[in-house]
Amino acid sequence: MTLDQTDWQILTALQHNARQPFAVLGQQVGLSGPAVTERVRKLEAAGIISRYTIAMDLTALGASIQGFVQLTTSPQAYPQVHRLVSETPEFLECHHLTGSASFLIRLATCSLPQLEELIQALSVYGQTQTSLVLSTPVSAKIITAEVTAR
Repeated sequence: MTLDQTDWQILTALQHNARQPFAVLGQQVGLSGPAVTERVRKLEAAGIISRYTIAMDLTALGASIQGFVQLTTSPQAYPQVHRLVSETPEFLECHHLTGSASFLIRLATCSLPQLEELIQALSVYGQTQTSLVLSTPVSAKIITAEVTAR
């Protein structure tokens, strides 16, 4: 699917507020509510919009310890690592990498003992290196047409 400027305006507006009514979204991009609805459905069908979600403040939820674990492991352990990360709520993201580490895993937890347990659970599968987040000066950014045009 080739995106035009209006599609990108819709995507940008939805990234700011996915709960806004399509009629309001249509006013922002110069289309009727039904026209926006049709475009959004096409973006969903094409897999460009894969889900709608919310952003939560993990610290406000009590998960004040956040970090990243690099795990270096063998390909034979990948299914077990995938299962562990998928089934453990404190593991928020898992990325398969090029380079020396196999995975980069984002986590959030409430205590150092819990962090230690999480690292131990991963250590069964290989070498770990953990970095704790001190602050997040830039968080998830809005994706724009410029990202795909370069």
